[in-house]
Parts: sequence; structure tokens; C-alpha cells
Amino acid sequence: MKEENEIKAQRAKAIKTAEEMISGKIGIIAGVRIMSGLRFDTELPEDDEDFLALVAIDSETDDLPVGSERELWSAEALREKDIEIQRCEELYHQDAIDACERLILKLIGEV
Repeated sequence: MKEENEIKAQRAKAIKTAEEMISGKIGIIAGVRIMSGLRFDTELPEDDEDFLALVAIDSETDDLPVGSERELWSAEALREKDIEIQRCEELYHQDAIDACERLILKLIGEV
């Protein structure tokens, strides 16, 4: 079992990421990638529907370059992918925000 301090740290990171997604500080695609990586470190059930919703968005957008990986792409390819990134950001925005809001409540222990 994970150490309690490590679990608290991972929960804090998940809460921060969710809040940054809600506020628009980070994009939906970048945020779901971070959240997917934290899924098993927060001690929420593996089948938590809100984490699974974010993992599903991550899976649907895993071919889109965001963050530092963009440096590896050509400008022409990025122009094409940016159109798809914008479409996906809009398409998944509300579902991701709703999942993040519920996850924050779970992670701080209010649910």
C-alpha cells in the first residue's frame, strides 16, 4: 500500500490539475493526460466513473501533439493537427470540466 503522504501529494496534484483545467489555465487534452497518469495514485476506486471519463478523452486524443511533444512535429503537420486539437478541446470541454468538478469533491473527501 502506498504511503499516506504520497497519496496526499498525488491527490493534491490531481486537484490542482483539475482546477487548472476548470479555470482554463491548461487545456483539456493536456489536463486529461496528467489526470490519466494520476488515476491509480489517488486511491480512488480503479473504476471511478469520473477518472474513466478523463481516461476515455485521453484515449480519443492521444494522437494529438500538446505540450513539449509539439517540438518534435513539423510546422505543417502542427497546422493540420491544431484544427483537430481545437475541435477536440471544444467537443470534450464540458464532459471534462464536469468530471473534474466531481473528482475535486471526491479527492478532498466531500463525497
